[in-house]
Amino acid sequence: MYTHIYTVFEMAEQFLEWEFALLEERVHRYERRMEMRILRDAQNPFELPQAEFLAHFRLSPRLVMDIVDTLRVHLQKERINGLSLEIQVLVAINFYAHRSYQKPVGAHSSIVVSQPSAGRCINRVTNLFNEHLLHRWIQFPMIPEERQEARRKFALAPQPFEGAIGAIDCTYINILAPPRHKEAYVNHHGNHLLNVQAVMQAIHWNHGC
Repeated sequence: MYTHIYTVFEMAEQFLEWEFALLEERVHRYERRMEMRILRDAQNPFELPQAEFLAHFRLSPRLVMDIVDTLRVHLQKERINGLSLEIQVLVAINFYAHRSYQKPVGAHSSIVVSQPSAGRCINRVTNLFNEHLLHRWIQFPMIPEERQEARRKFALAPQPFEGAIGAIDCTYINILAPPRHKEAYVNHHGNHLLNVQAVMQAIHWNHGC
């Protein structure tokens, strides 16, 4: 009988040790999340010197805030892992500027985000750009008056391009290998990239064909 009671107490002690270990792990994970939340909330890249901010994001702080304010109504519906609206936009803009969210963002002491979170920010902000800013900021001359004005500007360019209303330029943009169909993005050098065509206005035309 005493042996049986001892065994029960021993089992109870082992169970409590397991419960305490599990509780300690939960507390550790919670404290870690709180530390990361405090770190994210303390981030303020807008306090960087102007030259450093431009080097990281290629845009002025004022222009970035204008973009944030424009997208705020769409971004405030959901926070990605507690990231502020400003940080989400800056992560995406940093990626546009450097073609990578690994080295620039990871090395940037004022933006601390994981690679999966950065990927979600880029995807979400890019979709919002396409939905709400693309047609507002990027326009092709559609009516006769706009096309005539475009022809005039191309004709007066340093390298005249008579009769043109737009010019197409092409470039390769290196990307990380996508999770699906990565073979479709490989060039003859073995790099993953996008083959991009961009339409330019006369104001950007400074060379011949």
